[in-house]
Amino acid sequence: MQSWVVDIWACTAMPYIGTRKRLVAKRNKRLDVRPLAEAIVKSIVQQKLDDRMHWNDDRTKVMIFPGRMMPESYVPKQTIARRRKRFRKLVIELLEPQGWVPGRKAHVYERVSEKVP
Repeated sequence: MQSWVVDIWACTAMPYIGTRKRLVAKRNKRLDVRPLAEAIVKSIVQQKLDDRMHWNDDRTKVMIFPGRMMPESYVPKQTIARRRKRFRKLVIELLEPQGWVPGRKAHVYERVSEKVP
């Protein structure tokens, strides 16, 4: 889409160079990742089997698969990346008081101490 600035008194026309952006479709509501993070943290703390994550043999490490819990069809790549980043930040925030820390890889968490109830 182009815009022009026309000066009829000076008989000139110049293309408008501005910061207008075109919105192709109505934006979706921002995905609230808190309920997803709280549910997955609850499963980790209780050491439940879940298809959204994979445990190692002694249950000291867990890998979360965020793609299995967040709708990603027809969503721009940047939106998916931002959702996963918000999700990871919240999971870390909720897991650290429970004795879990982030691992070396993304969405991997390790238990560092046994939390006494």
